Amino acid sequence: MSANMMLIRNDSLSSSSLQYRNNVDSDVAYRKVVEIIVCVAFPIIIGVGLTGNAVGMASFLRVAGLRYRGIGHLLVAICASDAIFLINLLPMWLGHQNSDGWCELLSLTTMSSNFLSTWFIVALGVERYVAVLHCRRHALAVTCRVNPKATTTRTSYGRTRTRVAIVALTVLAIVVFVNMVVNIGAVKDRDGVEHCGPLQPAVDAMHVLSNIDLVINVIAPNLIITGLYTAVGVRLAVWHCRRSRAISRLAPPRCSGVDDRAVSLTEIRLTKTAVLLSAVVVLLSAPSHAVRTTYVVVEVFRIPVPALIGSSAVQLVVRELFYASFAVPFFVVVASHSRIRRSILLSVQLALESIWKRLQVAWYGCSWQTSSLTT
Repeated sequence: MSANMMLIRNDSLSSSSLQYRNNVDSDVAYRKVVEIIVCVAFPIIIGVGLTGNAVGMASFLRVAGLRYRGIGHLLVAICASDAIFLINLLPMWLGHQNSDGWCELLSLTTMSSNFLSTWFIVALGVERYVAVLHCRRHALAVTCRVNPKATTTRTSYGRTRTRVAIVALTVLAIVVFVNMVVNIGAVKDRDGVEHCGPLQPAVDAMHVLSNIDLVINVIAPNLIITGLYTAVGVRLAVWHCRRSRAISRLAPPRCSGVDDRAVSLTEIRLTKTAVLLSAVVVLLSAPSHAVRTTYVVVEVFRIPVPALIGSSAVQLVVRELFYASFAVPFFVVVASHSRIRRSILLSVQLALESIWKRLQVAWYGCSWQTSSLTT
């Protein structure tokens, strides 16, 4: 993998004007450790992540509790964007990212999928905040879709408007990052080695865009996610206190058409899943974002790069952790929600049984034809 490729993507560990290369260590043991990490951890992350995201895209909307809620469609969108990002890592691992054509295509798709993955996580927090804020109304909307005879109601966070938000974010990502096709390409360094980076006329522009991207795609999403889930936690704490007081006074809250406790517990479970997913992704991405921010601060104030951050070992570990953040969403969701886990296991079991039956039918058909020809 080329370290210079990291400088033109949203997951870069430094700004585009501070290109650096991993220093070759003379220690044989150190080089073997680095080679093992690159040759073993990298394909494991890609393989496990692609498998999990593929299963998530195929099975999340089969869960009844997710099919009629915006959170289900957002989880599928997150799995899709993460899968695209991991697919883009395959040419990098195979060493094809420096050729003309590949460089421009990978730049566009990688930066777009990274942007979408980040802002889909933000949209997930918005959906959970609104769902908790209007818990009973949200449950009524879901009930109406499951049971058409129920009284209809509309919400501002249902699956239809969630799909519109997903499409709008996708179009925005393509429009914003389409300039990568003309500003990024294969360039030669002083040693004559080609690497993927900004073309000479666009170096200054890409440097400015990298700093803007740091604010839009790193700082702002993390602040929004923190604020949203803080507000959700406060809302749930207030709800719990009110319910405890009502129960202590032997006057439980009145329910209007939907069991208040069951509805609230369902939304709380889904909110816990969203919080856990966001926390895991943010924590795995935090070292990469911290290093990238450090490089920007170092450049602005013209101070030396800290030796610890500039070491190749730290850069390698940080990069692998960042890649791992695109491989864990499906497994976090499955591990945090028992109903989703049971539904997905049942779907996989039924799919395997269907495949096995088809294979048996095909085998018996081939055997019958062979016996008929022999006779």
